[in-house]
Amino acid sequence: MLFLDHSDDKRSKAGYSIFEVLVVLSILTLVIGIVVASAPGQNRGLRLEQEFSALQASVAGARFSAVSSGNTHSFIVEYLLCGQSAELELRFYPDGTTRAATICLEVAGRQMRAELNPLTGRINRISQ
Repeated sequence: MLFLDHSDDKRSKAGYSIFEVLVVLSILTLVIGIVVASAPGQNRGLRLEQEFSALQASVAGARFSAVSSGNTHSFIVEYLLCGQSAELELRFYPDGTTRAATICLEVAGRQMRAELNPLTGRINRISQ
C-alpha cells in the first residue's frame, strides 16, 4: 500500500495565512490614520471646531453661574473675530437670558459665524 505524504507539498506552504494578512491590514490602517490626521487642511477645521466648542463651554458655564448664584454674570470673549482682534462682553442675567450677539470666529483663514440666543443663552452655529 502506498501512502502519500503531503507535509512537504509546496502548495501548502505557499501564500500567507489569514493572521499575517490581518496584521498587515491593521498596520496599514494605523499608518493611513496617522497620515490623514496630520494633513494640514484637516487641522484647521478641527482647530476651528475646538474653538467653537470652547466658546460653547464658556457660554454654558457663565449662564450656569448666573442662574445658580442669582446674580448677573459677565465674561469677555477674546477671539480673533473675522480678521479683527476684538473683545466681546457677554452678560448673563439670573433668569438665564442674555443679549443677542453674532460672533464670527476665525482660525487659520477659516471662519465660522455663531449666534447667541437671547432666550436660551445658547450659542448656535449659523454658517461655516
